[in-house]
Amino acid sequence: MKPMRNLLLVLLSMGVAGPAAAWISDSEQPGSVLVFPKYRQGSQFTSDQGYVPNTEFEISVRCPLNSDGTQFTCSTLRDFPNVRLKGHWVCAGDNGPEEAGICHESDFVVSTTVNGTLYLTTETLADPTLGLPAGGVNQANGRYTSIPRPPCGAFGEGRSNEAYLIMWAIDLDGNPIKFDGLVGDAMLREGPGERRNVLETYNAITIQAVEWLSTGDQTAADNGGALAFDGSHYR
Repeated sequence: MKPMRNLLLVLLSMGVAGPAAAWISDSEQPGSVLVFPKYRQGSQFTSDQGYVPNTEFEISVRCPLNSDGTQFTCSTLRDFPNVRLKGHWVCAGDNGPEEAGICHESDFVVSTTVNGTLYLTTETLADPTLGLPAGGVNQANGRYTSIPRPPCGAFGEGRSNEAYLIMWAIDLDGNPIKFDGLVGDAMLREGPGERRNVLETYNAITIQAVEWLSTGDQTAADNGGALAFDGSHYR
């Protein structure tokens, strides 16, 4: 199955019915969850920038608004100005050792600040001074944060690009929280071949937490920390 279809099946299996119809997510507004449905691993050489990643995820953090439209005071947060994000890779189903159709997954955590921006890459980072290792992606301005590659294609199926990435706000203890201040986009480079260095961009899908929670409140304290897009936890 393609990554986006996997995502839709995950959302449907989590019980998107009833309340969700009254609390639909607005993909044009910042959210507490970001979904990046398309990914391409690897890097390529450019004449003006050296080695660059085939996929670059960009995430920016704003101080959220309250449900009444007023500005939330982010300085009241427990770990201000820091904002922690959990990332979760989901691969297409494969024929791995467990059983056919398993979607392998992996997690990681990154941090930024209120009004900060992260540039994420799964590719090896080159030393900003020495340019090593050879073939590492150029980060002369220190702009990239390294994240693990998705655990896809490990069994020789050639499906390493069939993955999607979910990112969500967490507190210091790793609990999902409401923080409707996340926006993101991705830049993908095609190649090799005639379309080498062709750029493709898209905005991340944003999902907001429900309105009756306040910024910083846990969104999953009653269900073991699982994300629930059911209208009672997230829209």
